[in-house]
Amino acid sequence: MLEILKNVNLEQLYELPYNFYALTIAAFLLYFLYCRAFSKFIYCQSRPLKFAERSKTTFVPAFPFGWFRICDSDELKVNQVFYKKCLGENLVVFRGQDQKAYILDAYCLHMGANLGIGGKVKNKTCIECPFHGWMYDGETGNCIGNNGKEAKVCDVYEYQNIEELKPNEDGTYFKKVGAEAVKLRKWVVKETHHQVFLWYHPEEEHRQKPLFDLLDLKDYAHLEYRGYGMNTIKNHIQEVLENTADYLHFHYVHGQLINDSDLFRFRWFMRWKCAEDPTLVEHMKCDDPYQDAYRKSIIKRFINEENKQYITLNGLENHFNIPWLKFSRYFFTGTALHLGPGVVYFFFRSWLYDVVFSITCLPVEKYEQNFAVTIFTNKRIPYFVTAIVIFFEIGQISNDGVIWDHKMNPAKIYYNQFGPYDKMFAEWRNFYARFFKGAYQKEKKQAEMSCNKLDW
Repeated sequence: MLEILKNVNLEQLYELPYNFYALTIAAFLLYFLYCRAFSKFIYCQSRPLKFAERSKTTFVPAFPFGWFRICDSDELKVNQVFYKKCLGENLVVFRGQDQKAYILDAYCLHMGANLGIGGKVKNKTCIECPFHGWMYDGETGNCIGNNGKEAKVCDVYEYQNIEELKPNEDGTYFKKVGAEAVKLRKWVVKETHHQVFLWYHPEEEHRQKPLFDLLDLKDYAHLEYRGYGMNTIKNHIQEVLENTADYLHFHYVHGQLINDSDLFRFRWFMRWKCAEDPTLVEHMKCDDPYQDAYRKSIIKRFINEENKQYITLNGLENHFNIPWLKFSRYFFTGTALHLGPGVVYFFFRSWLYDVVFSITCLPVEKYEQNFAVTIFTNKRIPYFVTAIVIFFEIGQISNDGVIWDHKMNPAKIYYNQFGPYDKMFAEWRNFYARFFKGAYQKEKKQAEMSCNKLDW
């Protein structure tokens, strides 16, 4: 490098016109702005949403058990704290000074302040209540004092006989009923693939012990994170994720490249199967030898005896058509691995690109979902291309959303007995039902507790 610099004629550089330097600086500035805008592209769909009237018939519970994406890793900086209401729970999410993400129940057990609104990270792993300074350890949930990280023991007070307004023997209504250690519920958190996930289960025995794990994408370390898109959907999570088994909707909802125009169209071919089906490999066979080998490698790499009961597989093939030119060309083949009730990994590979989508659905309320699509791709793909893909993908989800947001959810459904496609719905719903274990009982209990007897 020194030899090169010695050979540079500085006098010649001085003689270059000013516009040369101006164009050089402008080129670097434009490239900087380009990288800033598209290297990590985030697009959130904003459109007016109204709750449609829902069917009054019995429908499945709101919150199945599984892994759910809480936020993007970049949205949770060190010392950052925010409140998250989802899955029927009120949560405080924060990143400690040790770089780790923590999630606890949101409300302080002292006087009920929301730790996610005004709370501060203290002592590396703790969050301090903004009301009176009580401190909770993110690693254990313990309310700690000056005795290390052991949960401090406090007196417990409750109202007695307040419904009849009858005082206790000592003339009080609000009295001490005991003493116990103060501890908030701690939730299992896993940060992977540039996202923060929470394990949710309505039964306490499984709340701290995940029944299955997220996929380990270490074989895809060569791919880089390129951003995500987000939609808000006004429907039940089961209805949203049912798309993975809905073959015909691809033709009607995703058949056009440009909405309301037949200039360019897509033709779709789909295979779907539960991973525990013994005919899985044979059923998912792809006509293209390269794509078939890749799909088999995905099955072999990620599906095992421990997790196959929680997985379905979807094979999708797309052909691009220009009807007025009678032109049709193979476009891509994808393999979707649906893990649990709310996480889908979509794999695409060719000689030109290697792409993985992480598609997640988080139930905020029973009929409100945060639907996110995160993209990872090889470095040779230009930033603007992945930005366009994210924009296009969220647009396609928006097409689904027009239907999702306004449909009802009947318990009784009519399926076509002659066609092969509706049968997949029955299979899929039987698969998905396993994730509601314990959900009905918890939601019934919460509904009973929300009925305040002091409504006078």
